[in-house]
Amino acid sequence: MENKRILYFDYWTKGYRNFTRIDKKLKESGYNTLLVHIDSWLSKEFEPEQFIEDLLVRDISFYQTNRISKVLDIHKPVCVIILNLSFLLDRSFVIECRRRDIKIIYLSHGMLTSVDELENAKKDQDKYLRKTVRKKFSKKNWYSLLNYFEAHRSIMVGYRLLVNLIKSPSEYTIFPRFTEELLVDKALVYFINDYDLLIKKYKFPEDIVRVVGNPELDSFFNYDANPRSKFLNSFNIKLDQEYVMYMEDGLVQCNLLSEADWYKFILDIKQILSDKNIQLIIKLHPRSVGLHDNFFQDNGILFYVDLPIEEAIYHSKFVLSHFSSTIVYAIIMGKCIKSPRWGMSKGLLINYPEDVVSYYNKKEDFIRDIDDVSVNLDSYHKFLQESIGAVDGNSLDRIISEIDSTIK
Repeated sequence: MENKRILYFDYWTKGYRNFTRIDKKLKESGYNTLLVHIDSWLSKEFEPEQFIEDLLVRDISFYQTNRISKVLDIHKPVCVIILNLSFLLDRSFVIECRRRDIKIIYLSHGMLTSVDELENAKKDQDKYLRKTVRKKFSKKNWYSLLNYFEAHRSIMVGYRLLVNLIKSPSEYTIFPRFTEELLVDKALVYFINDYDLLIKKYKFPEDIVRVVGNPELDSFFNYDANPRSKFLNSFNIKLDQEYVMYMEDGLVQCNLLSEADWYKFILDIKQILSDKNIQLIIKLHPRSVGLHDNFFQDNGILFYVDLPIEEAIYHSKFVLSHFSSTIVYAIIMGKCIKSPRWGMSKGLLINYPEDVVSYYNKKEDFIRDIDDVSVNLDSYHKFLQESIGAVDGNSLDRIISEIDSTIK
């Protein structure tokens, strides 16, 4: 029987939707699928095996090993799909797959860093990583390092790795300059900006990078609004009060703000909105799930992990965020976007042009413009055309086509 196993890999289960949204069509095409993750390297609480929706999901401990090479040898997949392409374990997967003649595809799962902001972002991340190097010897990093050494089968790699990490630690975490360790069969990115970043800045070969569009945007493109009252009632939100949705960026988990500073920011925003009789609603980044619940509950802040994001954006007064890739959703829907930049928010990444997102360097300016929700639709359309590419509701079909053609 022909082997048509596709192995998905991620570091945890929280990003499962990146796979389930493509899984159904791949199964319809005759592929068998499985998601393998390393939650056991990150937490004491994990499920060795489970089904999430119709997707079989296994922690690496299920195989009684911490070696990705063993997992590959057990399943002998025709293709591995990964969501990241920079960390040591990602590099190990590339090397091990190429050694076994297994196709490997990088599927981006959000907007990458702005081309214009790359150098500043690298400097900030390098500075942070050098300061916290002693904290990096976690279980995950240790096992990743062992897999990396096994993949190379060379003691010299240790010396080269040390030199590279000292020179530019961010290249092995977030900003990956191209090497043979990153030579996947296909790199599928969502946006034109991401293509430019990989080709012009990271120096990836042009023939492996494809712009497929963001499948999450398909539903925003095709969205048909439901009544406001129905949405608000289903989430216990007051009918007689406007709300602002903060699409949280994971600033604490990305080490861009301390927890104390972020809490101060949230309370500051909450007070500003409360003074205007506006409700604050927080849509959590997956990295933040379960980490701040006590703070939210103690301060009467509404927060959600899952909610119909299209409806939540559509019915909000405006959207609040710093640089999240989810800002694109609001742009497609023609919603006003405001980004605080005062106090501890000063100096954070700017991923969107100023004629698309309204940046506020002073709190008093934000307060003054709280009721101004006007947008420049021409700027929105220009941004989508030049930075995002096709938003036509067909991104999922393009991803499936690229996967299928790579395997065949």
